Amino acid sequence: MNILQIADEDDFIDKLNCSKDDEVKVVSIFGNTGDGKSYTLNYTFFGGKEVFQTSAQQISCTVGVWAAYDPNTHTIVIDTEGLLGISSNQNQRTRLLLKVLAVSDVVIYRTRAERLHTDMFQFLCDASAAYTKHFAMELTSVAKRSKKTIKDLMPTCLA
Repeated sequence: MNILQIADEDDFIDKLNCSKDDEVKVVSIFGNTGDGKSYTLNYTFFGGKEVFQTSAQQISCTVGVWAAYDPNTHTIVIDTEGLLGISSNQNQRTRLLLKVLAVSDVVIYRTRAERLHTDMFQFLCDASAAYTKHFAMELTSVAKRSKKTIKDLMPTCLA
């Protein structure tokens, strides 16, 4: 069972210690357990300070999704459980990761491998298709307001 640690939008903003008026970007990270996702975020956004828990061993430190605010870059940084994490329900984890993808402006895929794993490539392609299908109306509205084309706003999956 997942427990949401925030009550509502205001509680989320308070816990992140940011302003409701801040224009922010959302950066999330994905990858397998033990590939250094939390470490990467700590050094990239927080100067090495351990904002997200890390371990020298290849075990899962992150369960679920964690968020922190970087006031220097006005970025909400989201750390996710590894794709081979300890959560017992794979479908639940996939749905959670799809929700994180939907709110992310930038997605980092952290891997120790030399190339993208086939299962991750397929996950991202499926997520792109689902995002486009379910948010077409919203994307069209945003495109009109921002004077961009809908293609500029849609995620793409390159083969």
